[in-house]
Amino acid sequence: MPKKELTPDRLGALLGTLKVRFERNAGRHKGIEWTKMRARLERADAGKLWLLGEMERTGGEPDVVCRDKRTGECVFFDCSAESPKSRRSVCYDSEGREARTEVKPKGSAVGMAAAMGAELLTEGAYRVDARFTGLALAAKFAVWPLAMLAIVAADAATLRFFGTEIHRVMLLLSMVPLAANTVAFATELRSQPEKAAFAVLASTIVALFYVPALSALLLAAPV
Repeated sequence: MPKKELTPDRLGALLGTLKVRFERNAGRHKGIEWTKMRARLERADAGKLWLLGEMERTGGEPDVVCRDKRTGECVFFDCSAESPKSRRSVCYDSEGREARTEVKPKGSAVGMAAAMGAELLTEGAYRVDARFTGLALAAKFAVWPLAMLAIVAADAATLRFFGTEIHRVMLLLSMVPLAANTVAFATELRSQPEKAAFAVLASTIVALFYVPALSALLLAAPV
């Protein structure tokens, strides 16, 4: 079996890519400096560098996310905003693939990870930024509806630019969940799209209960 090792040119290109991503997403690795991270990478085992190269080559956009509390090693996760094209349409494991009776996928997520020498991220290891998500939900479901309610009340009392039906529409629009294109903008701007994606998901779940309940309260009142 040929030795899994990056060529000097590919290693240099990989380190350059990792540096740019590391600096653009400082919130993922607070307390870790790039100069120290690069020194660790330059001393790393060739097999681990090859693994990082494969994660990058297949579209995973790896980045440092945390330290291993036991060993002190820096841990890289795939941080792409969505599943890379080369890793889609697969089953979770070989058992799931064999259970398919029609149109069997070419491979499995477990098999892909094993081929690269990587480990799949477990549910317990997935870290959610509770503060970011909480602030996003508070702004969307508390601050913005209250601000819109104040605008509607002011217009109904003095300005009278709009009628009752438009006021109701304005209130309804202020209660909808975060737009999915928020993730697209975050991805384009390289501004932590994984956090934006989770916030959109969380707001959609909250809206399933929030919108009907608040709609009944607000729209039943005279405007």
